[in-house]
Amino acid sequence: MGEDLIFCVTGEGLRLTDAGTIPPSLADEIRKVMEDLDVSPSDIHLKTGVAGHGAQVLTILAIVSGVLALGPLVKDNLEAWPAVGRRIARAMQQLRGKRYGVMVSEPAALALALKELEDMGVSLEGAVLAASNVLPTVPRWTDSDRARAFKEHPERYYLFIIVTEENDTHVVIERSTGEIELIKQLLTGNWLEFYE
Repeated sequence: MGEDLIFCVTGEGLRLTDAGTIPPSLADEIRKVMEDLDVSPSDIHLKTGVAGHGAQVLTILAIVSGVLALGPLVKDNLEAWPAVGRRIARAMQQLRGKRYGVMVSEPAALALALKELEDMGVSLEGAVLAASNVLPTVPRWTDSDRARAFKEHPERYYLFIIVTEENDTHVVIERSTGEIELIKQLLTGNWLEFYE
């Protein structure tokens, strides 16, 4: 899993300056939303690119590196991540309120998934991330071999397997848009439950 929280912000109205840079007002607007993650403005780096496959829609990648202080918690302490997920959800809602499309990187998606589990009443005390996988979507205009050649691909699914302290397993499939496709609890904490 990568370590930076990355927000992929797209929109028809996003335009660069004549010099090919992000307009300061737009950069300030995106940074202000990202500050809700409790990071310093100097920890927010903006880069430009193009999203879409065939369409030339400007994309701004907001890379939030200040949250890396939480990095070890991914393996050691998942219970701290729902709070991060709540801040990420607020930031996404604010950006979408400005009519931007927003997709997130794997760590941000994990925080959102853990927030959702906690909201469902699942105790994350002692929980561990057993597995994480990224499943990129294949554009209609290409085949799967060519799609695998993309280094960065914003349209994707994330698959997380989280094991609680009670040894129950939760499988979460989430889109890079933050939308949860599936949450399934597998009763792995007691082998008798497998047969019920």
